[in-house]
Amino acid sequence: MTRFETLYEALYVILTCIALPFLLYTVIIPGRYLFVVYWVINIAFGLTGTWIMTESICGIFGNKKNATKVSIDLEGNGCEEGVLIIIPAFLNNEKAVLTDTLTSFSELIHSCPIVVYVCYNMIDDESTLKFERNTLKIWDGLKVKNICFVISKNVNGNSKAENINYALDQTVDKPFSLIGIYDADHQPDINCLSYGIDCINKRNCDVVQGQCCIRNHSLSLLSRVVAIEFIDMYNIGHQGRSVAFDLGIFGGSNALWKSKVLRSTRMDPSMLTEDIDSSFKASSMGARICYCPQMLSYELAPVTLRVLTKQRLRWAQGWFEVSIRYGMTMLASNTVSLRRKVGCILLLIWREIFMYLLYHPIFLLVGEAIQQNGVIAFSITKMFFSIVFIVAGLFKTNFIYFVAPKRIRKELHWSWFVVYIFIYPIYSSYINGIQVASHIRHFIKIKEWIPTTR
Repeated sequence: MTRFETLYEALYVILTCIALPFLLYTVIIPGRYLFVVYWVINIAFGLTGTWIMTESICGIFGNKKNATKVSIDLEGNGCEEGVLIIIPAFLNNEKAVLTDTLTSFSELIHSCPIVVYVCYNMIDDESTLKFERNTLKIWDGLKVKNICFVISKNVNGNSKAENINYALDQTVDKPFSLIGIYDADHQPDINCLSYGIDCINKRNCDVVQGQCCIRNHSLSLLSRVVAIEFIDMYNIGHQGRSVAFDLGIFGGSNALWKSKVLRSTRMDPSMLTEDIDSSFKASSMGARICYCPQMLSYELAPVTLRVLTKQRLRWAQGWFEVSIRYGMTMLASNTVSLRRKVGCILLLIWREIFMYLLYHPIFLLVGEAIQQNGVIAFSITKMFFSIVFIVAGLFKTNFIYFVAPKRIRKELHWSWFVVYIFIYPIYSSYINGIQVASHIRHFIKIKEWIPTTR
């Protein structure tokens, strides 16, 4: 990301989120009409607050309900033909974590044949070539219990999506019932696959997304914040969305697909978030994606703001691409239920609009004060739905501790969850700015797939 690109993005955020609303409410819209704008903004915030509260309640209480439905399957039901685990890797970036990941997969408790297929691409340099030789020597063809490891190089691969598709092509004649996808830094819980297989069998879904937790939370303040954000993202966001709207999302890692569904969906290398794209492609064809909080894996969070910003810009721009591609497609699909369509409207369309409105209540008050010579006719009705939005956010953040996995609650002191409540407004505003900036990147065709630095 060049300084020129960063300047473009910063200017776009300032113009659309600060300068434009300031001018609207201080110059363009006469003071006597501002009360109309108050109600438009209030309704927007009320809709978003209701959405947040609905998902929060469903996530908080649905989590407990779901825990009684998923148990460890020791009979191998539904996976007699075995499970293929695909680990796509860019070796230059992930040589520091891949060995530990493979070791964690060798320790899985399982009851069916498993093939762990590492498909990697790389740029030749001395240290990476040395790691490649050692990895092939130790892991390729290794068999631990019923787990077989295969290490394969995708010579023409340049992205995660291409590596996954290559692995699917290389195993097309193998009769796997299920295919799992894991990033190279993910270390699954020993019972991870058992919970996932059991979830697919009992809930009759085509894809199950597990819970991704942060394991390097102790390295920095930022990694602690991201660790708690991930609990919110999965145990309130994924869980609440699944319960409220029957709308699941494949998050790119720690997920199991029915083989026939993944092979028909595949991954689109042209998309920045190929995982989200494949989620909605599968959903638009009638596939059902479920969330299983007991299916745990542990990954690495960015520990610097620079790395986090690059990661979230790619995520945000990828989501925007998916919103453009599938926003109307999901609504028009005959295989998507009305309940799921409501979730798609909120997630793919309304979310992209609302990020521009986040700061408007402040500028409305400023505009009124300027136009009325410093007098603000304050009333609860003016700000009612904005208050609903704030209360919904506080409600959600206060319950994150109680839906966190036991290991995270044990390792990350409860006081950090309290700190997060106060940090969250600043952090979420920064993330919101990144999401807005991603729009200008899309429109001026700045597009690059950069893996998160490990």
